[in-house]
Amino acid sequence: VEKLAVSDETGTLPFVLEPEDTGYSRLANPGETEHVVPVPVVRWDDWFFSLPERPRIDCLKMDIEGGEVRA
Repeated sequence: VEKLAVSDETGTLPFVLEPEDTGYSRLANPGETEHVVPVPVVRWDDWFFSLPERPRIDCLKMDIEGGEVRA
């Protein structure tokens, strides 16, 4: 398990942690500040190819929650 998100570029993005239902947590909208935390993000290819041993991946599920365009 990695504490990071995947995006179209490496960096940090603001992420809203919904306190009542974490299933609705998502990338923050511009100007949104309540319950926002910074989340490290990486490009998938950069992360995957940096692994010392790359595992075979048979299936990948993405819970995107607001990052559809970046995905």
